[in-house]
Formats: sequence, C-alpha cells, structure tokens
Amino acid sequence: GSETTEMFIIKRAVEWCNANSRTYGISAISISIGTSELYSDYCDQYSPSLADAIANATAKNISVVVATGNEANTQAIALPSCMTNSIPVWATNKDDTTWQYSNYNWMVKLFAPGVNINTTKIGGYTNGGAGTSYSTPMVSGSIAILNQYYKEIGKPFTLRPKIDIEPVLFASGDQIVGLSKDSWSRVNVNKALMVLDKEAPLVTLNSPPDGSVFYTFSKKDRANVDFSCDAVDWQLASLDLVIKDTVGTEVYRESRILSGEESTQQEFNVQLNNGLYKWNCETVD
Repeated sequence: GSETTEMFIIKRAVEWCNANSRTYGISAISISIGTSELYSDYCDQYSPSLADAIANATAKNISVVVATGNEANTQAIALPSCMTNSIPVWATNKDDTTWQYSNYNWMVKLFAPGVNINTTKIGGYTNGGAGTSYSTPMVSGSIAILNQYYKEIGKPFTLRPKIDIEPVLFASGDQIVGLSKDSWSRVNVNKALMVLDKEAPLVTLNSPPDGSVFYTFSKKDRANVDFSCDAVDWQLASLDLVIKDTVGTEVYRESRILSGEESTQQEFNVQLNNGLYKWNCETVD
C-alpha cells in the first residue's frame, strides 16, 4: 500500500476535527471507509500523515472509530482501521451472531449491529443496509454518549480513547454467539455507563426531618410512622428505607425496585415499638 489521495482527504478531515473539537464538542470521529488492501498487523507506516492525525486526535481524547471492511477476512482488516490509535469495529446481526462478511482479527475488540440498519439517504427518505460502515456509527454514537455523561458531571474530554473507552466498552459488552467473551464483545452503552457512573444518587429525607432521631409514642406499645424521601439520578435501580435504633442496630428495612427511573418520591408507613430511632433512604443506581 501507499499513501493515497483518499487517505490524504481523510487526514484533512481528521485534522479539521482536531482543530475544532472544543468549539463543536467533537469527542468521536466515525470513519466508514477503508482500503481494499487488508492488513494483519498495524499499518501506520502505509499512511504516516493519517496515522499522525489519528494519534493527535487520540491525544486530545477524541476517539477515531473505523470500519474494518466487508471482505469476510478473519485475519486482516482495512486501513485506516488497522492503525495503532484507531478503534476498529466489525458487524453483528441483530441476534448477536457475527455477520459473515465482516473483516476482523486480533486488533479488533468491538462489534456493533450492522445488518438491516435503517438510515437516511441523500434526497430524503431512508433505506436499509449492511456492513461495518453501519456498525461503526453505532460505536461512535456510544462513545459520544459516554463523553456527554462525563461532560454532565464536569469532566469533559477526560476519557482516553484507547485506555478508558475501548476497554470499558469491551468489558461491559455482551457476548457474541459462538465467540469467546475474552476476545470480542458487542457494545452495550447502558452497561458501559453503569460502569463509569461513580456519582452517588442525590437523596433527600423529607419526613421525619432529615433522618433525625425521632421518638414514637402512642397509648399502645406500637405506633405507625410515615416516612417520605426523594432520590434523583440518571438511572435509579432500587431504594431501601432503613431504620436503626440509637446504638446503630438495624430494626427495619424495606426495598423497592425502581427499574431505571430518573427521580422518585417514595412513601412508607411502618409500625414501630415506642422508642428512639434514626432513619435513612439508601439507593442503588
């Protein structure tokens, strides 16, 4: 192979994204084009200027996601997907089986759906298609979502493409039918977000006031006490009401499944013996 006009054009496009990444919030570059010549190892030397542009993007924490090609080769992939700093992608069917025409080899870690994909077309309307050119934007979009989450928590452009993003998408992905999960996986952006989400949900204790020690009293030995709390997070899994006595021994717990809600207000009515208690709401996201 040699450095072609096509590779020069791609290089210029990558350079433009590098120069304008902060202005337009560019965190992923999706490339659904490649050479007919395939490579079984890293191929930076065949287009050094493009390799440099991709390396510069990676240094700015911009992921360069590239289609591997559609020649049904299981030993080699197209340029520029074979470059050291690219994130190569090959295609699955919608049932998580491999698409028979995808190229892949040891450099490729990530699959995404790439068969019977509906997309827009020039002139309007939509059409369906298949290939790694369709699976690659799936991964690029997933990466954009991960970066958007980090922007929302005040850490924009801090996820490193080859050190953070590709490994977390691989580790959190789903197993491909008939292939080892140790080598390849189909991206699951929701699971990847769950891995990256280190922020605790925001919990507000409404009543009794802010988890304070309270005293139940009635003419009987037991009293009914109302509890209310709010929780907010981008995805809540469950919420537990926890009541302890004044020495810290748990005397009551009630769990509720929330199934991905962003916010919730939960109310409880609990019968307790007369005495002193402290309470809290615990959440899992």
